[in-house]
Amino acid sequence: MQAGDIVFVQGRTLISKIIRFFDKGDFSHVAMAVSPNLIIEAQYGTKVRIVPFRFDYADCEIIDLHLTEVQRRQIQINANRYVGKRYDYMQAIGMGLKRGIDNHNAYICTEIIHELLNL
Repeated sequence: MQAGDIVFVQGRTLISKIIRFFDKGDFSHVAMAVSPNLIIEAQYGTKVRIVPFRFDYADCEIIDLHLTEVQRRQIQINANRYVGKRYDYMQAIGMGLKRGIDNHNAYICTEIIHELLNL
């Protein structure tokens, strides 16, 4: 795993099952690698954080976007901008209700990935 790789997580918790029920997908969480063993994630119950990769590989799919070394380094640098930002519970609820609710100062997991790939 390298900086910029995307980590899709299936998850086994009740929340994971609810997310998959509403979005009809195979995965309930997404994170991005910032190093071979660290990821950045926005997960309910916490703020955006960089943490050790702790998921079971059997529950994950890791996608290499084939970024350049410069792009990978930029993701590592920019990831720190988001550490400590709040989780956007209203957007998560809005997605389940199919309503566009978004707090631009808080994030869900997919937004972190979007932000880091578009800086």
